[in-house]
Amino acid sequence: MRCADQSRSQVLLAHREEFAGPIPTREECKQLVRDASGRSLSRAMLLGMEMHEEALRCAEAALTHLRPGGFSLEPCYRHDTNTGTTKVITEADIQALKQSGNGGELHGTLVPDVVIHAGHPGQAQAVYDFKFPCTNVDEAPPWRK
Repeated sequence: MRCADQSRSQVLLAHREEFAGPIPTREECKQLVRDASGRSLSRAMLLGMEMHEEALRCAEAALTHLRPGGFSLEPCYRHDTNTGTTKVITEADIQALKQSGNGGELHGTLVPDVVIHAGHPGQAQAVYDFKFPCTNVDEAPPWRK
């Protein structure tokens, strides 16, 4: 939580000249902007991606010290509803699927931001997923469940 709060503050401060107030308004969040690659996206998406990247860096630095070997960042899981089992998909398998043009097979997988585990992502003890609403952080955002 500290990393998420800290990254939100850092990113908003870095962009403060783009807002009328200390945080963006709903209208400012909806404005189309360009990312470093030149892609057009909403300011909310751009800010969220930057906050996400910063929060992951922070979490990695803290957890490397606190739980070496006991956490994973953005591991990929596939849950089989027929058998009730969950399988970890390795980074090598993910890259192989993408390179072979079969990246669509990753549809339906789960990729939480941080997983605390007992030495392997398949032994999850706690799961965290960062969420960064663009405007009022005291209100539940209208994301789909």
